[in-house]
Amino acid sequence: MGDFARGLGPDFVNVLNRAYQQKTWWSSMLDDPDIYLGIRNRYLNLYYKGNSLVRLNCPSGTDLSGCIHYKYLVKPDASPYVTCINDNLVGTALGADYFLQSLTDPTLLKRATEPYAGVEKSGVHEILRSNWNVIDVEIGITDEDDAVDDASRPGAQRIDFAALVPAQGRVNLVFYEAKHFGNGELRANGDGTPMVLQQIEKYKELLSAKRSRVEEAYRTVCSELARLEGAPEDLKGLAKQVESGVVQFSLDPEPRLVIFGFDEDQKRGAVWGRHRKKLMNVLGSRLLLKGDPKGMRKGISR
Repeated sequence: MGDFARGLGPDFVNVLNRAYQQKTWWSSMLDDPDIYLGIRNRYLNLYYKGNSLVRLNCPSGTDLSGCIHYKYLVKPDASPYVTCINDNLVGTALGADYFLQSLTDPTLLKRATEPYAGVEKSGVHEILRSNWNVIDVEIGITDEDDAVDDASRPGAQRIDFAALVPAQGRVNLVFYEAKHFGNGELRANGDGTPMVLQQIEKYKELLSAKRSRVEEAYRTVCSELARLEGAPEDLKGLAKQVESGVVQFSLDPEPRLVIFGFDEDQKRGAVWGRHRKKLMNVLGSRLLLKGDPKGMRKGISR
């Protein structure tokens, strides 16, 4: 992909809607409040705690085709042992004994991916659950060909999420990078600059350079969400306003930095205070802080 693009196309959306009406595994996934949809360029990802559960295509225009990493299919309750060694050979394990055979139960799939989530992505997940207006997650950004691209490309960095932020008579598309308090990228010794500020600035440069393309791409996402059966109703309603043009829609190219995972003593500590000042001097109101990521809405959905 040489440039930033989003959109599944009408045939793909129609196939998804039929699958939803038929109460297939797709409807189970889409109805799960812990699973987030990322519409890409002619394909989509379903995410849980930063892990791509399924990458889904519709190459024929009539049937769904997807792929999933095998490590996410290992049964969460499967025994880690196969058989005893016999004459220097290890017994063969039956695939059905160790791997999930169906995607109809998202709970099992989510449990299988838990070991790969980590504390930071788990915290980001709580922020996502607290905000109804998140339109995209795990958004890949790369400077290859000055493009903004999908997260699967080598070298791509991933900004955590984007939201449709309503304001009076308009909707802004805002991007967010979220970090746990313990992340070393938030700090720099002496007069140094925290690495996260370089990261945020790079995101800003890329989004500014591709502003019209990014806006066009997410207008397409809004149009498809407005037609997608099973999409969250509140988000769908806002997407319909963007699609119809009843509100002005534009990209805010200045990403926000969200920091979470600290207690009151850590927040007020002198050492952290120096680092926080560096972040505040650059970001100002774009710096969002809350110790507990649960219920974190200020600056995102309110």
